[in-house]
Amino acid sequence: MKLLSSVMLLVFILTFTPSCSRDTTFRLSNAYGTKVLVAQDQDVVDRMIECGISGKCEGLCVMELLPSGKIFSVRAGTRVIARGGFSFSSVRKIHILEGEYSGKEGWVYERLLSETRSDVPFP
Repeated sequence: MKLLSSVMLLVFILTFTPSCSRDTTFRLSNAYGTKVLVAQDQDVVDRMIECGISGKCEGLCVMELLPSGKIFSVRAGTRVIARGGFSFSSVRKIHILEGEYSGKEGWVYERLLSETRSDVPFP
């Protein structure tokens, strides 16, 4: 039993470690418009997702969050880098590579990332 557990752990490590350590280039995508909302921190994007799912949106009005800088809008199609390829979370930290917010970091719902199939080093 111990041997089986060790083998399973090794398979898990070999399967997921390479993808967790590489940086992947993505494009931000949005089926409903030309802009994607990017949150300044993970807490804000988690609350935005909760708002969309449950309807409990206290203090999350986009018109209030935009001027505060807690969220900002990025053009759909913008290239970004997200660290690693395996996550238990539905949000990912990104580094924006182009456009008005080039060089800035933020958080997005991972379903808004469309892989471009090219790896680049994380700056």
